Amino acid sequence: MRKLIGEIAGQPEAQAVRALSAHAEASEPILAERARRLEAEAARLRQLAAQLRRQSVQDELVRRFQAPEDQVDLFDAALLVAKLDKAELDTGAYRRQLEEMARELSAPRNSRR
Repeated sequence: MRKLIGEIAGQPEAQAVRALSAHAEASEPILAERARRLEAEAARLRQLAAQLRRQSVQDELVRRFQAPEDQVDLFDAALLVAKLDKAELDTGAYRRQLEEMARELSAPRNSRR
């Protein structure tokens, strides 16, 4: 039964149900156990990804803060820290937004209206 479940795992749902329906009683606990194992593995992989992201951000912050103080970009460092919570953060979009705000603020006062 476990072999059959392994073989049909990638099949469309309707096809998998048809294949297992003759053995529904025996299949259910095996499927539930497999689901628990996969969920545990997924949780472990998410935790590993978060640890890797944290280490990567820390390493990059250390590298950047080794530069002379006047060359450290605190905005960029803050974006890196934000990536700890949101890995897919588009730092470039925030950089462009900051640059646009700086341009607007540096424009002559009468041209901002």
